[in-house]
Amino acid sequence: MDTNERFIFLLVVIAIGGMIALTIGYMEHVRRSEMRRLESLLERAKELGGFDIIGAYMNPGDVGDIEGLLDRMKENGVNLIIVFVNPRGQVAYYPSKYYKFIGGRGEDPLARIIDMAHERGIKVWAWFDFMGYKELLERHPDWAAVYPDGKTTLERPYYEGSAARYPMNPLHPEVKEFWKNALLELVTRYDIDGVNFEDDYGYCYGGENYSYDDMNRKAFLRFALEHNVTDVVWPDDVVPGGRYHDLWIKFKCHTIAELTKELYQAIKSVKPHVVVSIAVAVHPWQLECGVDWRLLAKEGCIDALTFMLYSDDTDWVARSAKMVLDEFKRLNSTVKPIIIIGWELRDDPPVKWLEQAVAVLELGYKELILFDASIVDSIPNCWSVFKELRRV
Repeated sequence: MDTNERFIFLLVVIAIGGMIALTIGYMEHVRRSEMRRLESLLERAKELGGFDIIGAYMNPGDVGDIEGLLDRMKENGVNLIIVFVNPRGQVAYYPSKYYKFIGGRGEDPLARIIDMAHERGIKVWAWFDFMGYKELLERHPDWAAVYPDGKTTLERPYYEGSAARYPMNPLHPEVKEFWKNALLELVTRYDIDGVNFEDDYGYCYGGENYSYDDMNRKAFLRFALEHNVTDVVWPDDVVPGGRYHDLWIKFKCHTIAELTKELYQAIKSVKPHVVVSIAVAVHPWQLECGVDWRLLAKEGCIDALTFMLYSDDTDWVARSAKMVLDEFKRLNSTVKPIIIIGWELRDDPPVKWLEQAVAVLELGYKELILFDASIVDSIPNCWSVFKELRRV
């Protein structure tokens, strides 16, 4: 290597060393900034008094060591888990007359989770899904939801990746009875503290719209007549973009509110202390599913509404949470609003989770739910930021 080459090599080494030093310095600056922000947020949370309840959704299929997870949750202030008992309606984590059991003979994963959670002072809500499954619809093909072209979800299931989904008709009396009996089986057999309904009742899922069957057609025509509408062309007038699509949405929301009330009353008739809630969104798209949180709050047909405020924009979360509170005051509702954060924070550091939790606490909310336990568990030191957020 001649003199020039040695000189160039030395310059490259110095440049690389400088870049490494700058990167290390920047990373240390970011780490210290995050620590200062964490300390500031924790101090503010302490001033505000903390949350009475910090909960987390959990799909048992996503967790390897459930007992270890429950230990970490207890240690860091989480006192509620919402367990997906029948993921997408395909299987159940408990022996059931209504769903395919995922365990083996003599096993009962849900009973074990409940026992372990209660031993640690953690309450358990059952996260209940309204989807059907292939074998069920093969036995009851008339239960299947119907596309606008007349095809059923048994004939053409909706695919979520490689997984087939089978929405059912939420207006069908036998479908409603199936859901009611499945819920009563769950509530009477298990010492659960609450039930949280998924929002996929059967009017839409994954961007697809369903339940254009004759039963819904006849019910909608009666509903339309009450609103002085007599010239409906079915289904053209009610699909998105149709003349009476808005009225169809109103009909769906009315139908789901009545169904929710019916299921709520059935649960309360056997276990009055069990909290009944439903996961809702502030986005208008949920109206396509027949879920209108304002109507549910106004009707008072549920104990709590859990609001899925999934965003990495803390200002948006705070604005949305405040809007919810303002609406509840306007409606003079006795239903309790609870905020859920997470999902869109799955790639964010703990300080971001804490930032959103404190923003919710600032508004006066005393209950917070995280989505979900496996995400929080995958982020180093994320559980620990919630330790100081629980009201002692």
